[in-house]
Amino acid sequence: MKKVPKDRKTVLLCLLTRSYEEQSNVFVILPMMLLPRIIPFIAAVNRQFRVKYKITNKRVSVTGGFDGKDITEFSYQEIYEMKYGQRWFGYCADMRINLRDGAKVELFGLLNFEENYNFMLSKCDKDARKRSDPPPPVSN
Repeated sequence: MKKVPKDRKTVLLCLLTRSYEEQSNVFVILPMMLLPRIIPFIAAVNRQFRVKYKITNKRVSVTGGFDGKDITEFSYQEIYEMKYGQRWFGYCADMRINLRDGAKVELFGLLNFEENYNFMLSKCDKDARKRSDPPPPVSN
């Protein structure tokens, strides 16, 4: 075995890890930033395609679920109150309907909202109309 003089410097191993660390940090941080934003977006788009609303003169029917087989139906006599919030400058609205048994039904992105809300409000009983939000102003 060869003797190394004490005043001489010997390099045993030299690694350049900085570039690999930066790349690995990007692969860890980027998904952490994007996933919380992508998942709710995918869920909202999925809901738009899978949830269907049917408003008739006797009842309201909401069809949804992963396979489209979950059906919720209620008549206008079961409505306790209706609340809404308009979106896209009145183009559509989200509506929450509280039923007499305490259940809550939410209708998201309801189109032709003024017409649908006024129709549903006219079918409710007098006490439910008083508790509900007033009809939205009619736009031209």
